[in-house]
Amino acid sequence: MIVAALIVLPTIGVMIRVVHAWNAQDVRSVGWHDLAIAPRLLASTVAWAVGVAIAAVVLAWLPAVALARRGAFARGGNAVLAVMVMVPMLLPSYLIYHALGLSRAPQTLLGDWLERLSHGAFPDAPVLAGRVLAFAGLALWMWPIAAVVMAWALAGVSPTVMESLRVDGASRVRRHIEMMRLVQGSMLWSAGLVVLVMLGSSVPLHLAQVPTIAIQAWLSVNIDPTNVKVWLSSWLVLLVAVVMSVVFARRVSRVNAIADETANAARKIGGVDWTVVVLGCLACSATLLPLVLYAIALRSWKSLGVFVRVSGDAVVRSGLIAVGVAAALAALTLVVWYVASQRSAWSRRCVGFAAFFAIVGLLTPGTLVGQAWALAVNEPMVPYWFVDTPVPSMLAHVTRFMGLAVLAGIFFARSESENVRAQRELDAGASVWAWVVTSVRGKGGALLGLMLALACLSLHEIDASIVLQQPGTQSLAQTLLAQLHFARQEEMAAGAIVVVGSGLVVAMVAAALLVMRGVRER
Repeated sequence: MIVAALIVLPTIGVMIRVVHAWNAQDVRSVGWHDLAIAPRLLASTVAWAVGVAIAAVVLAWLPAVALARRGAFARGGNAVLAVMVMVPMLLPSYLIYHALGLSRAPQTLLGDWLERLSHGAFPDAPVLAGRVLAFAGLALWMWPIAAVVMAWALAGVSPTVMESLRVDGASRVRRHIEMMRLVQGSMLWSAGLVVLVMLGSSVPLHLAQVPTIAIQAWLSVNIDPTNVKVWLSSWLVLLVAVVMSVVFARRVSRVNAIADETANAARKIGGVDWTVVVLGCLACSATLLPLVLYAIALRSWKSLGVFVRVSGDAVVRSGLIAVGVAAALAALTLVVWYVASQRSAWSRRCVGFAAFFAIVGLLTPGTLVGQAWALAVNEPMVPYWFVDTPVPSMLAHVTRFMGLAVLAGIFFARSESENVRAQRELDAGASVWAWVVTSVRGKGGALLGLMLALACLSLHEIDASIVLQQPGTQSLAQTLLAQLHFARQEEMAAGAIVVVGSGLVVAMVAAALLVMRGVRER
C-alpha cells in the first residue's frame, strides 16, 4: 500500500490540476493539441534511446563474456570483476560526458579547433561535438546494465557447447557469434532496459542540447514548475513506463526461485584473457578516467578547500537526504523480502502489485516525479512548515528508486533455496523473528551494500531534486548543475573530485558488499 500511495497520491494531484487546466481560459489551459508530439522530437527521442542501447550492448558483449567465464557472480568466482561492472552504475550520468568535455574547453587543442570551425564553414561544430561526447558518455554509463543481463544468460550456457566448437576448429569470431545466437533474447532484453532508462534521461542530453521528450519536460518544468502540460506532452514515455512495468511485474511475480546457474561457471583460462582486459578498460573509462581528467583540469588544489567551504552545507544537506532515502528504501526492501518469501498466491499478488507501482516510479522521468511531489506538497491542506523540510525531496527520491528496493527484496527472497527455507520453518517456525534470524542476519552485509548504493543514487539525483528545491537553501544537485551550466571548470573539477571521488569509494564498498554478501552467498 505504501508503494502504491507514493505513485497514486501525487498522480491524483496532477490529474486534478490537468482537469482544472482543461477548463481554464488562460495561458495555462490545456487541450487535445498538447498530446501532439512533433515528428522530429519523437524521431530524436527514439534515435538517441535506440542508438545508445545498441552502443551499450556492443560495448558490453566482451565484458559480459568475461563475467560469465570468470564466474563473477558465483561462489569461487572473480568478485573483483563484478564490482568493477557495478560501480559505474552508481555514479552520476553526467560524469563521463562533462569530464570528456574538458578536452574541448577554451585554450585546448580541440577547443580552439572547434572554435575556428564554428567561425568558418561549420558553425554547428561545437554543438555536434557536445552531442558526440554525450552519446559516448551515456554509452559508457549504460554498458554495465547490458553486461550484467547478458552475463547472467551466458553463465547458463553449457561449457561443452563452446568446447565442441573449439575442438571443431571454429575461429574466435565464430564462437562469439554462436554465443550471441544462444543468448539473443537476453541481448534484446538488455537493449530494451537501456532504452527504457534513456527515455527518461535528462542531464547529459540537456547539456548537449539534444531534443527529446524528457528534455522538453525538463525545460517546461524549469520555466513554470506548475505547468501540467508536460504530463500530456510526455504521454508516450509514461505509456511505455506503465506497459513495461506491467511486463516486469508479471515476470517477477511468477518467479518461484532464482537458480544459481553461475555456481560452477568459473573456470581457469590460460594466457591473457582479452575479455577481462576490455572490461577493465571500460570500467576505468567510466570511473577513474573522469577523475584523472578533473585532476588535470584543476589549476590549484586549494580549490578543493574552497569547494568544501562554499558548498559544504549543500553536500551535508544532500548527504542527510541520501541517508534518509537509503534507510526508507532498506525498510521497504525488508518488507518486500518477507512478503515474497512466503511463496503463496497472496504473496505473489502483493509482490506483483508492489513491483508494478515501484517500476513505474523507476521508469518515469525524474523531472515529472519531482514536479508531481512539488504540486502535491503545495496543496492548501499541506502545512507550510512541511514544505520547507527535506521530506518532499526524500519522498521524490524514494519514489524514483523504490523500484530497485522492491526488486532487491524479491531477489533476496527468491534466491533462498527450498532446503534452507524448509529447514528454517522446521527449526524456528514461520514467524517474522525466525525469518529475521535465519535469513536477514546472513545477508546483513548485502543489505548494507544496498543502502550505500541507494544513497549514492540519491546523492547524485538531479532531475527530481531541482524541482523540489526550497527557496533559500542549497543542494548538491543545484550546485553542480549551476557549475555545469555556466562552465565553471575550476569549481566543477573541485566538486567532482570531492563528491564523486568520495562517492566512488562508497560505490566500490556498496558493490563489493552486494556481490560478496548478496549475489554470491546463495
